[in-house]
Amino acid sequence: MLHDNEMRALPTTTTSLCGAFTVLCPSTWYEIKAGVDCGQPLDEESITTYNLMRLATAVPTVVLKKHSRRREGRTGADWEIWSGRPGSWIGFRVQAKIINPGKLEYAALYHFKAHATKQLDKLIKGSKEGSHSTYPIYCFYNYWDLSIHKRTPPGCPYEENEPELAGWSVLSAFVLRDTLKARLTKKLQHYEPHMYPIGCLFCCRRPCQQSFHQPSNTPRVIAERILRWWGERADTDSPRVHSTLPPYVARMYSMVMNRHLEVRSTDARREHGAAIPGDLSRVVLIAEPGGEG
Repeated sequence: MLHDNEMRALPTTTTSLCGAFTVLCPSTWYEIKAGVDCGQPLDEESITTYNLMRLATAVPTVVLKKHSRRREGRTGADWEIWSGRPGSWIGFRVQAKIINPGKLEYAALYHFKAHATKQLDKLIKGSKEGSHSTYPIYCFYNYWDLSIHKRTPPGCPYEENEPELAGWSVLSAFVLRDTLKARLTKKLQHYEPHMYPIGCLFCCRRPCQQSFHQPSNTPRVIAERILRWWGERADTDSPRVHSTLPPYVARMYSMVMNRHLEVRSTDARREHGAAIPGDLSRVVLIAEPGGEG
């Protein structure tokens, strides 16, 4: 059993995907708070790197691949999450933003009102390109003083008693774009009703009435479960399920299988084969347990 203090540092044991998100969402909340309290505020890059490192270390079916920092500096901060099993895969293109806890707003959501949707439009455009389209989402890293701001009633009832689960939340880029077009705002209150803890994507029961550390098994295939979960939220744009993976992700999947079979590749050419596209900073693969067949 993975304990909270083990996940906040380098994980010392393995856990399930749902178990990891159960810890990482509130941990993100408390770590942002700690940064504020000691005068060393965190940024999106630090939280993303740290959370994905912990996720890949704690969950055997998660593989993480990242560009060198030099290349990342030229290509921006978009990243991808792919999840599923052979024959059924779903991908997300991600942009991360962190809250300003004092102002209760996302200061870096846009820099100029005249170009408020520029980065957002680029994310959506990038998600549609290539043979394997992805679904564009924003990850919001959150913390606020609960004595000042009460959580807006969330989509999942259990979160009412665990507001810290909002620490690592996701929001559809299409919903974000609609909100910005209706009103140019960076304020939390306008996006909060549409956010869900990231664990809901992979682990929330259907209907969403209990904690996401009790995953649904209807449908059993994780990509189809994600598709149904999103569809139930009446988003006009839905993710697409693919029967194959992009080559750079397929290579990562072979690493999961090699790890599962305790095989170590010695072919350096294969290791450097299927490079991550230049417009991504990193790729996360979440393979479904038992999905090797």
